[in-house]
Amino acid sequence: MLSEFSVWRFATTMQTTITPHTQEAYCSRNIASEENVSATISKSRDAHLSWKDTSIDERVGICTRWLEILRAAIPEITPELAQQMGRYVTGNSIADHRPIIYTGEIKGVLTRSEYLLSIAKASLSPKTIEETDKVKKQIVRQPVGVVV
Repeated sequence: MLSEFSVWRFATTMQTTITPHTQEAYCSRNIASEENVSATISKSRDAHLSWKDTSIDERVGICTRWLEILRAAIPEITPELAQQMGRYVTGNSIADHRPIIYTGEIKGVLTRSEYLLSIAKASLSPKTIEETDKVKKQIVRQPVGVVV
């Protein structure tokens, strides 16, 4: 039996973001159908199998490239983030003269991500706990699956 929330959720095909300061629609996006969601989860499981066979160095390289793309998009993302959070934007400036707050949100993601990438190899590489001529005990860290 579907919950009341599930029935409502899939009865709607569009999601509209309302700008808090004007109460006007900022953007509308199609909501994925249950079939689209299921297909996406299946594809992500397939991607996980490939990802777990990718070396740590390659993973760091992929994530670093993503951060470069995000960094290049800051001028585009900042006004959108500001408007969705209720700040009035005119041109490239925010009316209350605080665009740094929204740029800072993105730069915070970049800073934390860069730190995690800098410690990835040391943190994710196998750790030998004990090694003798008869036994080798290791902690091996592997990607375990998809987070939905």
